[in-house]
Amino acid sequence: MRAEMIKKLSREASHRNTLKCTFRRETRGGKEGMIMIRTAIVFAAALALAGCGGGRDRTPEVTRAANPMGPIAQGCMESPRDGANRALCSCIQLVADQSLSAPDQRLAAGFFADPEAAHEIRKSDTRRHDAFWERYTAFAEASETLCAAYS
Repeated sequence: MRAEMIKKLSREASHRNTLKCTFRRETRGGKEGMIMIRTAIVFAAALALAGCGGGRDRTPEVTRAANPMGPIAQGCMESPRDGANRALCSCIQLVADQSLSAPDQRLAAGFFADPEAAHEIRKSDTRRHDAFWERYTAFAEASETLCAAYS
C-alpha cells in the first residue's frame, strides 16, 4: 500500500513538472505571454466588478441595515413634524450610531419633543455641553447630507 502511494505521488509530481515546463516553454520567448495573461486577468476582474454595481436600488449605503429603532429614530417617529417616516428616521439613527455615543443620542432624542432643550444646551457655558454641541452639529450635517433622499 505504501508503494502504491509513493507511485501515485511520483506521478502527480511528474505531471506538475510537465505542466510547469510547458508553461515555461510557452512564455520563454519573452514577456508577451505573461503580459497577455495579466491583461486577461485584469479585464476579467474589471468585468466582474462592473457586474456588481448598478441596479435599481439607489438608496444610500447608510440605510441598508435592518431599520434600527434607537432613541433618535424613536424620537423622530414620535415628533409632530411633517415628513417624518420610517426610512428617514432609520437613516438618521444609523448616522447617529456612527457619530454619537449612547448618552449623546438620548440627549439629542429629546430635541425632537422639546426643541427648546437644544437651544438651552447651545447657549450653555459648560465644556461638556460645548463638546456635545460640536458632536451634535457634525451629526446633524452628516445626517442632512446622507439622508436627504428620504425627506
